[in-house]
Amino acid sequence: MTMHARFPSPYDLKAPTGAEDWQQLYPYYLLFQDKLRDKEEGKFWFCDSQHWPSPFKPFDAVTVEFAVKCLGQYNTRHYMVPPANGVDYRIHNGYVYMSPVAVAPDLIPGRVPQFLQRAGHYFQNWDSLLANWHKKVHANIAESRRSPHRAGPRYSARSGRRLPTSAA
Repeated sequence: MTMHARFPSPYDLKAPTGAEDWQQLYPYYLLFQDKLRDKEEGKFWFCDSQHWPSPFKPFDAVTVEFAVKCLGQYNTRHYMVPPANGVDYRIHNGYVYMSPVAVAPDLIPGRVPQFLQRAGHYFQNWDSLLANWHKKVHANIAESRRSPHRAGPRYSARSGRRLPTSAA
C-alpha cells in the first residue's frame, strides 16, 4: 500500500497540556463532533493560519462566523462563483479550520452566465476601477498628511502605566 502525505485530522490532534477541556468554551456547532466524523473526515480541512494565526478566544470566534457567512453569501448569492458554495468551518484547540464547499459539477455550467453577468463588470473595467481606487487612496493619504495630529498619552510597554509628558 502506498502512503500519501496529508494534513493531520483534527480528530487526531490532541489538546495541549492544561487545555484538555477547551471544547466547553465554544458553542457545539463550531466544534468537530464525533457523530459527524465519517462525513467530516471525507472533506479537505485546513487550519486557516493565514487569516487567523492565533487561537480564538471564545467570544471573539463570532468574527469567524460573520466572515464565513459573508464569504458564503458572496460566493453563492451575490456573484454566484461557479464552483463555490462557501466554506464550512470549525474551531479546534482554538484555531479555525476550514473546508471548501463545492458546487455539484453538473451545476457549474449553469452558474457561469450568472457569474459573468454579476462579476463581469469588474473584469471588463479592472484597469479603470483600479486607477480610480489608487486616486482615492492617494487623496486620503495626502489629506491625512495635511491634518494636524495631536499625540496621545504615552504608556510604558513594561508596566502599562502612563509616562510623564517629559519622558522621551
